[in-house]
Amino acid sequence: MQIFIPIMVFFYAIHASHVVSADDFEALRLLFRVILIASLFLCVASVLIVSAIERKSPLTVANNMKDGIMAGVLAVTEEASLANMLEKIRQSGVSQEEEDGQEVIASLGLAMGRFGMITLIASVLTFTVAVYGVTPTPELLVSMFFMSIPSAVLITGLNGPGVLAAALTLCGSVLGLPIEALLVLVILLEPLLELLLIPVSVTMTNALMVLMTALRPELDAEEAA
Repeated sequence: MQIFIPIMVFFYAIHASHVVSADDFEALRLLFRVILIASLFLCVASVLIVSAIERKSPLTVANNMKDGIMAGVLAVTEEASLANMLEKIRQSGVSQEEEDGQEVIASLGLAMGRFGMITLIASVLTFTVAVYGVTPTPELLVSMFFMSIPSAVLITGLNGPGVLAAALTLCGSVLGLPIEALLVLVILLEPLLELLLIPVSVTMTNALMVLMTALRPELDAEEAA
């Protein structure tokens, strides 16, 4: 199933590609552009936060995060960068207590990063609703959000595109959206959106680790008081 589902989805998408017009692809560019700008903003903001706290140049900070981002991109899941993060924590020379705290933050931060797929799936569904003129009732929007949650939870690793296509097909059939169009959009969007999500998750987790470590003395002082 892991091998054949992506292949079947791909060939079915080719067969159904006639349902997506040139105007749809033009609108698709707008969706991708918005997500790209938001992703770049979050990555740059995370690098600047770490740079300000550690008093290092943004280029040095970005270079330190590069290995973790590449590990996540190559494995198609940001959780693959956890080993690199933990190694850098052990080499940073912080106390054992701070090291334990950073490891917990790294694990939880990357795990929560997967929930970014909820937003991506909801974006694809919302895009389909807008392009094909489906009436966006409150019930439909709520259903789209809640159906995006189990779909995002299932998607991880190399089999993500096939699982996402199957999940969106189920969502589309329940919500009454054009399934063929959804499959075409998934084939085009999922790999690109996944590549944007992973750097955001890794950089923001790094920023959270550094920020919480910097705030630790103040929190300890408040607890003591």
